[in-house]
Amino acid sequence: MRRHRRIPRRADFDPAALSYILGRLSLVEVWRDPLRFKARVHGTNLAHHLGIELTGKFFDDAPKSKYLGEVIAHFADVTTHERPSFAWLINEAAHPPIMENESLVLPLSHDGDRVDFLLAGVVHHRQFSLAEMPHVYNRIAPLE
Repeated sequence: MRRHRRIPRRADFDPAALSYILGRLSLVEVWRDPLRFKARVHGTNLAHHLGIELTGKFFDDAPKSKYLGEVIAHFADVTTHERPSFAWLINEAAHPPIMENESLVLPLSHDGDRVDFLLAGVVHHRQFSLAEMPHVYNRIAPLE
């Protein structure tokens, strides 16, 4: 989809082609100086799992949590390094259940050169109580 550009343009994506996963997608606007992330669209499944609707809001204005900090760090990693990235995260919610998820964050650009949007897709795998929490760690990895 990049064609000759370093980064795909937002206009290169047709949301209708992703209808099977729309509720699990977020389109995130990148703001700079300071670096912040605003949800243009926050999928309904994501809002349900997080318990908050972020459409039209900055992620750093949401209630603070370790998980939200890791999401923002993942966005910053993709923006700074201008490359797609995969993350396996555990959301240790204030009240169990805890949730495992995988997320793929893709950089998008209006001009094909500077990241100004992110497309994030998240799949939630399971919920478990704190006592059942597996011994896994949060991890972010660039896609080569």
